[in-house]
Amino acid sequence: MVFFFPLPLDEYANVINTDTYIAADDLSYDGQDIIIESCMVTIDGTHSFQSLIIDNGGILTHSQGVDTFDLTITGDLIIDLNGLITADGKGFGSHTGPGAGGCTTYFQSTGAGEGGHGAHSQGQGGIAYGSITEPNDLGSGGGYQQLYNGQDPGGAGGGALRLNIGGTFLLNGILSANGSPGTGNSGGGSGGNIYVLTSVIDGEESIAVDCGNAPTLGGGGRIVV
Repeated sequence: MVFFFPLPLDEYANVINTDTYIAADDLSYDGQDIIIESCMVTIDGTHSFQSLIIDNGGILTHSQGVDTFDLTITGDLIIDLNGLITADGKGFGSHTGPGAGGCTTYFQSTGAGEGGHGAHSQGQGGIAYGSITEPNDLGSGGGYQQLYNGQDPGGAGGGALRLNIGGTFLLNGILSANGSPGTGNSGGGSGGNIYVLTSVIDGEESIAVDCGNAPTLGGGGRIVV
């Protein structure tokens, strides 16, 4: 099957090719055709675009610890082969969040929970929490390991991404909200959440909400499409 997409032309679209921050109260880009290429765009809050293309090394993300990334795309959302929407490590930091991992002294700390419980070798791993049908929580941070001269921090949890797409979602790049690994013997962060509403999805898609890789793994996140 062949799909034909009404791509916005460069002369009509707002092409963003330098690192840009769009705050929750900045509506100057709303209602436009947006192309992101060769840069990182950080968006917080709720926004609506006519269409969105992420191409040529473009990255779209949200700020650390911000739990509202809610984009409505009236038309098509296209993540090209070298494009990326990511909330990797954008959730709660070390040993914070509803499913925070437990901390230890010198032993392996426990992983954070979110979609599932965190792993453990000493004590209890972080608990699971949040909605399984409309996930919108940030992932939690893994437990830190207390050392005689400081701490090895746990990995941060994955962030939370919500996309409401009126047209076609063409995913040839990556959509992810992975947890971060811990350092030393600290716990891994849990995966975050990805919630996508769309009527048509196509492409060689890759969607991931994996836990942080550490001696004790965090729990995975949730994906709802």
